Amino acid sequence: MLFAVYGMGAGSTSIPIYMRLLMCLSYLRFGFEGLMYAIYGNDRPMMPCPSEEAYCHFRSPKTLLLETGMENSNIWLAVLGLTAYMILFKAMSYFLLRWRLSRHRNFAALNYVGRIIKTHFSFTHQYK
Repeated sequence: MLFAVYGMGAGSTSIPIYMRLLMCLSYLRFGFEGLMYAIYGNDRPMMPCPSEEAYCHFRSPKTLLLETGMENSNIWLAVLGLTAYMILFKAMSYFLLRWRLSRHRNFAALNYVGRIIKTHFSFTHQYK
């Protein structure tokens, strides 16, 4: 979550290079950039201001994108990043579930704990 909102309000010029690299690994950042660009990008016209306000700083959508550090965001890069994360998470969950359900998995500590529970804490063994 911190990588997704790092640099908000300061723009992207004050973000160190190592933080930019870490921000590229955040799937929340990809989602947030895509959402901000979809709402405020693509040459959106000026937003209305209340008549009682003398000055509206965020009337221009480009100013809002500049202040949030997303002036160079690309919606297709955000969609590609989110798709890559979705494929990665689905593949990881498939293989972990397949490994967990396999009959020949070799996880000795789990087998040892299972034997202790079956021998010492089995309630069905007492009532036979």
